Amino acid sequence: MNDILSMNNHEAVLRFIDFAIENRGWNRSRLAKEVGMSTGWMSKIMNGDIRLSVPMLLQIAEKLMVAPASLLPVMDVQALEGAEPMTFENYCRKIVTEIVKEEVKKALSQK
Repeated sequence: MNDILSMNNHEAVLRFIDFAIENRGWNRSRLAKEVGMSTGWMSKIMNGDIRLSVPMLLQIAEKLMVAPASLLPVMDVQALEGAEPMTFENYCRKIVTEIVKEEVKKALSQK
């Protein structure tokens, strides 16, 4: 089975955040205010111009009152079969590692 989400992991996280914002009855400006950042900075994050850090993801989840894991994409189930359970921190590291690998691969293919 492949990843349930066919989009880039970072894009998936941003979509989940947008979904959580909408379910909370907020907009991106309200979220920016709640996490203590400018609407311009939040816009850059949500448009994918700036990568979302794990600490920021945790802060966003807290303000939206959702579990941090609910904002992360589903991983390849086959790759996890027989594996030890992961902590949230290790899961985040794995997602970030996958994103970095994708970006390096894209950069190398453009040369």
